[in-house]
Amino acid sequence: MNLALWIAAGLLAFVAFAGGVLKTFVPVEKLAKQPGGKWVGKSGVWFVKMMGGLEILAAAGLILPAVLNIAPILVPVTAVCWMLLMLCAMITHFGPLSIDWTHGIEKITQHNRTFVRIEWV
Repeated sequence: MNLALWIAAGLLAFVAFAGGVLKTFVPVEKLAKQPGGKWVGKSGVWFVKMMGGLEILAAAGLILPAVLNIAPILVPVTAVCWMLLMLCAMITHFGPLSIDWTHGIEKITQHNRTFVRIEWV
């Protein structure tokens, strides 16, 4: 079980690090032209760079506690980074940066039904 946990953490760290490097070092104009990158054009440069930095820090926090054996310091930092990162993701997908805000509440309800598997009567 411990091996499976570290494999999952390593994969998550790799994906977060790759996304963070792209958001931090690739120009925003180039990111906005990519498929699924319309939200980048609607947000500020600081927001995209901040998300990239949070992803890099969160990826480091997943791996460094085991490597450096300083888990008590990095675990809360990682938790805060992931929380802020998910808050930014909610803002981009459901907030003022979303593509279609006119049906935002319906989208949130639909996502909740999909992920939680609630059957509405």
